[in-house]
Formats: sequence, C-alpha cells, structure tokens
Amino acid sequence: MASCDPQELMDSASCFACLNPADKTTLELALLYAWSGSTSTVQELMSSASCFACLNPVDKSTLEVQLLCEILNA
Repeated sequence: MASCDPQELMDSASCFACLNPADKTTLELALLYAWSGSTSTVQELMSSASCFACLNPVDKSTLEVQLLCEILNA
C-alpha cells in the first residue's frame, strides 16, 4: 500500500514540478473525475463543491491532502 509520508510523496511527485499551478489543478481535477467514475457535469460538481468556497487556499489544500490520504488508506 502506498504511504502518506510527505517526503515519499514529494519524491514521487517530482515529475510534476515543471507544471504551472493552473495546469496542475486541471490535471488533478481530470484525474479525480476519471477515478471517481462520476457522470456529473461541471456545473453539478461546482454546485456540490460550493460548501467549500469559504475556505482559504491553504485550508483547501490541507483538506484535500487529508481526504486523499483517507481514500488511499480506506
């Protein structure tokens, strides 16, 4: 099973370091969407995600990493 160790994750993710933040986000969304098997439209996803809109970017990122670790270890 994969680890949630930050250093191991950074080492594994180094191949994505050259991407700009917007491209990373787009790639991340595409991967998560494909992985989820969702058939929702972008508008439906935006509506579902609106409850997170008030979070600042650091909190969103921290929450995202925690949720991904929980998914990985489920």
